[in-house]
Amino acid sequence: MRCVRWYLRYSLSYPDLEEMMAERGLSVDHSTIARWVSRYARLRVGGTWMYLYRALDSEGNTIDFMLSPYRDRIAAKHFLQLALWRVGIFDRESSTSMGIQHIRR
Repeated sequence: MRCVRWYLRYSLSYPDLEEMMAERGLSVDHSTIARWVSRYARLRVGGTWMYLYRALDSEGNTIDFMLSPYRDRIAAKHFLQLALWRVGIFDRESSTSMGIQHIRR
């Protein structure tokens, strides 16, 4: 759970957290940390439970974030549209390229 807290509090990428846990003697894969964050990253904002969505660049820096009461395809697509609109261009070789193509149709 410490990884989830660090991910939410600081601008860290999953590989960064994997490395930090290895320095502490724990072997945790970055994909496992990603699953923990997606499952447990609910925040209480103004009495309502919200999910945190974050867009990261290739260096792991936070580009944008959004709090949504929903964790589904519609909320994720909405967040990606907002991030594209605010930031502009994503790396075409990134894992979001398929999502970007879907939005631009």
